[in-house]
Amino acid sequence: KIEEGLTKEQAHEKVWMFDKFGLLARDRPEGDLGGPKKSFIRDHQPTKDFAALIKEVKPSVLIGASAAAGAFTEEVLQTMATNNANPIILALSNPTAKAECTAQEAYEQTEGRCIFASGSPFPPVEFAGKILEPGQGNNAYIFPGVALGVIASGAHHIPPEMFVIAAKVVGGMTTDEDLNRGSLYPPLRRIPECSLEIAIRVIQCAYQRGIASFYPEPEDKREFVRSTQYFARYESALPVKWPWVERRRGAASVMKLNSPACGGKARG
Repeated sequence: KIEEGLTKEQAHEKVWMFDKFGLLARDRPEGDLGGPKKSFIRDHQPTKDFAALIKEVKPSVLIGASAAAGAFTEEVLQTMATNNANPIILALSNPTAKAECTAQEAYEQTEGRCIFASGSPFPPVEFAGKILEPGQGNNAYIFPGVALGVIASGAHHIPPEMFVIAAKVVGGMTTDEDLNRGSLYPPLRRIPECSLEIAIRVIQCAYQRGIASFYPEPEDKREFVRSTQYFARYESALPVKWPWVERRRGAASVMKLNSPACGGKARG
């Protein structure tokens, strides 16, 4: 949202952070508030009641990244569904046993209306006669394209902007069909396509910011990226066996064995 005109302070005001000691409240009795947490400290009464805070704040997005298994309880998920037509639930902790909730729990407790993504893979969920397919928030959507763009342009450093660009590309490739299936991401099979589009945008960014090393700047960046890609399709090192050759060899052997020279009985 900073790109759309918000200040950092205004953007931080949109975020409420909760750790194992509770809300990042200025006067809480325990828990470190230094480092990256400092920007998200709230002048709010300290609390460890996550469900009560959800009811008070009414967020539209939940992001779980603390490996607190089961943190998104039935009460929390139901509250999200009450306050939002399509709540976004991101249970990103790994492995599956550490996820804040399962895909099935998220869909069932939000009446199938949530947009769900997880750090671990979850199977499709059938709800009210509809198959919902949870998206997996995997960095495989991002790093191949960013790396390809950086290498192809020779960018001498990677600004945070490149990751924002990559996120926008992936978001733009999510279709209404994906969202209707309950998934926040395009299917994993589209990662090669995502990587190509991300690389093109990363290269554009590198040249616009003057951090590319390879010149002249390619005019057709799509074709340039394609020329740098390779596909790990390895041909077999064994000789090719043709079925018709084997059949001909078999027929020739029969003919020789039945010939007069081999003591066989000549035909005709």
